[in-house]
Amino acid sequence: MDHQTQRQYVIAHQMVGDLAALGAAMGVQVDTTVRPATDPETAILEVAHEAEIDLIILGTNVRAGTERLYLGHRVEYILQHAHCPVIVVNSPG
Repeated sequence: MDHQTQRQYVIAHQMVGDLAALGAAMGVQVDTTVRPATDPETAILEVAHEAEIDLIILGTNVRAGTERLYLGHRVEYILQHAHCPVIVVNSPG
């Protein structure tokens, strides 16, 4: 693993650790996984299936389209292919 990839991996672990701590503080069991991938939507679906995840929560910046709400191609793909419920949270900004 090169230095840049290793650094990204450490940052990713810190981020999910912080989110898990937030969930634990609210009394929610949170299991986290960091998996390197060039295709995040496929990696998310693979982990969800392998670990028998019962809920996927995603953050996105919602964009108003001309005909309908557009959540982004990765989120749209996960919504169409997930084997479990998916919650999409609009990120402020």
